[in-house]
Order: sequence, then structure tokens, then C-alpha cells
Amino acid sequence: MPSSPALVPELGIGDADSARLLRSIRELIDATSAAYPVTSISLVGSRDPRSYTAHTGRFRAWGAPQCNVGAGNHLAELVQRYVLKGCELPITVGESVAITTDTLVLYALDGPAGLSAAAPLALLPGAQQRHEWCLKVLRGGAVAWPSSAELRADGIVEPATWLALRELKPAHAEVVASSQAHGVGRYVAWWKE
Repeated sequence: MPSSPALVPELGIGDADSARLLRSIRELIDATSAAYPVTSISLVGSRDPRSYTAHTGRFRAWGAPQCNVGAGNHLAELVQRYVLKGCELPITVGESVAITTDTLVLYALDGPAGLSAAAPLALLPGAQQRHEWCLKVLRGGAVAWPSSAELRADGIVEPATWLALRELKPAHAEVVASSQAHGVGRYVAWWKE
């Protein structure tokens, strides 16, 4: 799932594309929970100090102090907890990816942030090709794995989140929704062990 704060309506007011991605994530979580014996949820995402806020559980640092998700101090986790609003399953926070039979892992990552002139990193020459690479990875396709420096050069701000996927071999992988509407690759994908 994307880690974009635009998924939070209080921050992305009027953003129909983000609302569509949020719906896709929630529908996927509901369908997965109904079809499989999910007993807990694990949140995996960036713990970069640049995404840290001392306002635990709140989006105050991003402009929505009234929006409270109860826990979390890093943007990716706050967005994940927002997506899970109302979920009563136990939630843990980790730094690694693991696909298990009874734990739903919500993995927050973003594609290249240079897919248009209005993108956070402006238009980058390798961003569109890297976006296609991200889609192929999320579909479970065989890819050549670049270095962190190559991913950064193509607009991937958090290369470690992508490189952590190298070791996983899902039995089933599909992209449920994707977007590059704001010049950033955003994806909703589902992997099954």
C-alpha cells in the first residue's frame, strides 16, 4: 500500500485518486480477512527519522491535528493505522517482511516520486521505467534488482523498502490498483504465500 498522507481525507481533501486507492486497500483487507484465518496484523514501513513526529498517533505535523489513530510516530505507520480504522485485530509493528498464514502484513512503500513535472522530485528521466519495474515486482515477475543508488536516481525515495522484497517468493501476486496521478507511483498489491 502507499505510505502517502494523501490517503487520509483530512489531508488529501478532494483527491479522488487517493480516495480510490484507500477504498481498494480497505476492500482488499476485508476480502483477505474474510477468506483467510487472519488473527493479527503486522505493519511494515519506513522508520526514517524524517518521517517521525513526536505527536503520537496524530497527523498534526502534516496539518490535521484532529486526526487521531491512537498510536504510531512515523508517517507510514500513521497512514497504515488510518487505513485500519475500526479494525479490532491485534496490531504489531515490524521492520521486516514475512508472509505467514495467519498474519496480514500491511507493507507501506512508494514508487518513484519523479513521474511528472509537478512531482515532488520533478520529472526524472528514469522514473517511468522504474514505475513499470515496480509494477512488475508487485506482480511477482522476475526482475533485475538494482542498487539503492540506482533506485534513488530513478526517484525511489526509500529504496530499502523495495530491496526488502527481494527475498520473498509469493505463490500469488497481483496489483489491485495503481496510480501515478500526482507524479508518484502508488500501488495496492496483494501477495499470498
